[in-house]
This record gives sequence, structure tokens and C-alpha cells, in this order.
Amino acid sequence: MTATLNFVSEGFGLNRFARTTNRASFYVPWAVGLLLLTVLAPLGRAQGIADKSYRLRALDQISIQVYGEPDLSKNPRIDGSGQIRMGLIGTVGIAGLTIAEAEDKLENIYMRQRYLRDPQISIEVQQYAALYVHVFGQVRSPGRVQLEEEQLGIPILDLISAAGGFTGLAKSDSVRVTRTNNAGTEQIIVINVEDLIRGKSINVPDEFRELIPGDVVFVPEKLF
Repeated sequence: MTATLNFVSEGFGLNRFARTTNRASFYVPWAVGLLLLTVLAPLGRAQGIADKSYRLRALDQISIQVYGEPDLSKNPRIDGSGQIRMGLIGTVGIAGLTIAEAEDKLENIYMRQRYLRDPQISIEVQQYAALYVHVFGQVRSPGRVQLEEEQLGIPILDLISAAGGFTGLAKSDSVRVTRTNNAGTEQIIVINVEDLIRGKSINVPDEFRELIPGDVVFVPEKLF
């Protein structure tokens, strides 16, 4: 870093100007800016690589750049079924894929259908979809619980807490979770949250260890 500053100072006569004129004030910010770019650029590239692991979701707003093909580049919102429409190749499902997987899928389709010889496609998320899990029934604040951007899921105990906790009438050993996949198929499981609260282990499928955006949770009422 010292060598970079010395180079800028001597190459542009920074020391001489500082002694003779206030024009040096122009070069100092320029030199500092150059140094910051040198230091921070690798961090920006590392963050870009990490972002490729983000899994795209329905209703994410994305930017798709097809290099050398401006007519194919676009900024679509992934629809509710997890699909986008691309020029020449039509509808493509990408929800549930990482950004890197979605880029590869689109490139392979364009090559396989012989529209492009060596496509280079880049995807970025412009706006994350609002991420909600819905909670109904015997909780103190029924409705939707919003997850943070890029949050993959929320444990059911945290969800119930965010909804204000159970009411006195809640049948907490029979909480129903409904999940709908991209094909529209529903999967329903019942979770004994009461045992979880007591620290007991329960038999829950791995994919339901955390609730994900779009899940619907219903807490039934006790029957006396």
C-alpha cells in the first residue's frame, strides 16, 4: 500500500503542489480513492462468487444478461410457478436452482437447441421476493411472518414465537404444516411442537426441519 501512495505522490508531483498551491487538494482524494479501489476490489469479487449459491425463488426480480445478444437480455420477475420466459427458447423453470445452476441451465438450452454456439449468461437478483410463512389458528398474532432477505428458512419454534406464542386453547402437539412445491403438489405433515418445547426429539422429515417461504402453518384448537 505504501508503494502505491509513493507512486501516486511522485508521479503527479503531489508534494510539490502541496507546497506551492492548493491544487494539491484535487490529487489527495484521487490518490486515496485509487488505493481504496485496489484494496476493496478483491472483496467485491469474492462477494460476487458467494452470491452464486443463492437459490432463486418465485417472485424474485432478476437481471439476465446474455453477452453479445442484447435482444435476449431482460429483467424478468420469476412467476408464481417458478418460471421465466426467454427469447427463442420459451418458458424455463429456474426457481429452486442456485444462480450458478440457473445460468448453466439457460446456457445449455440455448446450445442444445442450436440458437447460440457458446452462450455466456449472467444472472443477478435485483429484488428479492417478499418472504413469508403464514400462521393461522391458535396463536396470539395469526397472519404472516416475514423472513429476512436470503434467509433460507425458520425453525418452527422461532415461527411460533414470532406469532406471539400459542394461546391457551392451542393443541400444540398437532401443528399442521402445508407446503406446495413448484408443480402445485401439496405435502402436509403434523409436528408435535409440545415435545419440541420440552426438549424431546421428534420424527420430522429433514426438509421440514425449517419452514420455508410459502409454507402454511395451522395450530388447531383443543377439544375438551
